[in-house]
Amino acid sequence: CLVRDPVGGQLLEGLGLIRRISRMLGIGFLAAASIAHAGKASMVDGFAALRAADDGTLAQGVRLAELERRYSERIAPGLATPDSLSNGDLAAAFEATDMLAFYALHGTQAQLEHYVEAMSRILDVIVARRAVTPRQAGMMFDAFASSRAFDAARRLAERHPAELIGKSVPRLVYARRFDASRPAVLELKDDGTLLARNVERRGDHIVAVVGCRASQNALDDIKASDQLASAFSRFRTYWLIPADRMTEASFLREWNARNPGQPAMFAYANAAWTNVAFDAMPRFQRFDGEQRIANVRGWEPGGSAAQLAALFDPVG
Repeated sequence: CLVRDPVGGQLLEGLGLIRRISRMLGIGFLAAASIAHAGKASMVDGFAALRAADDGTLAQGVRLAELERRYSERIAPGLATPDSLSNGDLAAAFEATDMLAFYALHGTQAQLEHYVEAMSRILDVIVARRAVTPRQAGMMFDAFASSRAFDAARRLAERHPAELIGKSVPRLVYARRFDASRPAVLELKDDGTLLARNVERRGDHIVAVVGCRASQNALDDIKASDQLASAFSRFRTYWLIPADRMTEASFLREWNARNPGQPAMFAYANAAWTNVAFDAMPRFQRFDGEQRIANVRGWEPGGSAAQLAALFDPVG
């Protein structure tokens, strides 16, 4: 599973379904609102082409590369002169760029920041026309949060309080000499703040990518097995929630209360965790430094410790 509902820390499954429904609703509105311009490619049509090319069976890197190619052909050219676009086309371009920003979470930090900044430029034009919707403001806020542009998210919330009811920037503190380009986490402190700090990846360690219902089920089975609990106790383990559009401290508080021996942390930036795959939960990966030596994806509920045999006894 890949999706979490940030409201109250509840978990949702089915990333593809939720995003498809959201885009279907968006594209219907955009098609109705778009004003056709003779001789100009429609951003609404471009966004539809982008959605049609979104193949969930592809590996994340291949999927992102294909979407970037389509975006550069169908969306980017129109953004050279955004003032000439209709409101409908602007809205479609914004949705398309948000789509790329979302998938860029599995790319490089530069890719992510590129699309988030492009979203911000499009939104500026929409705001200037007094056409911004709560949905668009919320998407922008979430994109800023995912790229860890928390100051920008805070300024957006101050400018659009009516559109961003219920959205808030987490209270952050930064460790001394914090470096966002190195592996880092957002760790929940007792006072409710999130501490941004770097972590050490030298030597043998495990990265467990968690955060959804299936990963909690896996952890329940692990805690119930003396064999697995003992095996994990021998390793430095990071229980990581991928850097995405959910940064609520309440989620960590709920997880950690249920799993005090396996406290979770948000990854600060996925790209800084070299060779860690964040594309599925649960995913257990063992490393020697930054070299991955074992990988176990998924979990069979109620399954035996044999599911993690490859993690603790890697071949080769």
